[in-house]
Amino acid sequence: MQLTEEDKKRVLDWINTKCAGLRCICCGTGNWAVTEQTIILLGFDVHTTRFFYHAGIPAVSLICANCGHIV
Repeated sequence: MQLTEEDKKRVLDWINTKCAGLRCICCGTGNWAVTEQTIILLGFDVHTTRFFYHAGIPAVSLICANCGHIV
């Protein structure tokens, strides 16, 4: 799903409210950008090597504006 600028602002506002002071583990800065697309995190069973497509969790990726590390 494509995120609008308003969606991205809402995500960053939520991050700043709930995770105030979130810092990049690579460079230590706290300047984040939100990717254009949402992603789906899938469940995976390491014993059967099966994915659980029905159990996906929608998520967004944050990119450190300084070094490019993705969270």
